[in-house]
Amino acid sequence: DVAFDAWWPAYDEMFGALGTAPKAPFHAIIKLEIFLASPDGALDPAEVMAWLPSPTELGELDKPWMVSTFALCNVTAFGARAYERLGEDEKAAETARLGVAQQKKKVVVADCHCVLGRVAARGGDAESAEAHFRSAIDEARTARAYVFEIIAAREWKRHVLDAAGRAAEADAVIDAACGRMGKDRATFDSLLA
Repeated sequence: DVAFDAWWPAYDEMFGALGTAPKAPFHAIIKLEIFLASPDGALDPAEVMAWLPSPTELGELDKPWMVSTFALCNVTAFGARAYERLGEDEKAAETARLGVAQQKKKVVVADCHCVLGRVAARGGDAESAEAHFRSAIDEARTARAYVFEIIAAREWKRHVLDAAGRAAEADAVIDAACGRMGKDRATFDSLLA
């Protein structure tokens, strides 16, 4: 918080005049990114839960123009991932549903669908999980975010298709996305491992 508070005036001087980049969403984004990028055990889950806004609050933080349209800024997908990492699947799903409903960026919507797919798969609902992963793939493809299409197909494969003996379906999506980028599948071996 201290470092963020030291940084914020410089950022606010650049973008504050636009009136679309409030402090609270960006503070949440930075904290969520730190948590999501930290190694397991580096941060106390109880401390994270103490500052993590509710799903509804995360949805509100995701509404300012700068957050909902600039680059890949977002609060809902990061928040859903944070809740998922903390084992709070209900809150992860609630937050991800808000992201699907209100986000304008297709990659963020795709990421939220991946969270919903994983949550559904863990809950034993393979049909819903498959629908969410297919939606994530479609959103990523429409956005021409082919690497994220590969990630969504990987998640579909891991959480639904492998157990059903249908891994070839995801492999076909992955191969097609690689083809659209003019890349060999081997380029993405570390991502697919």
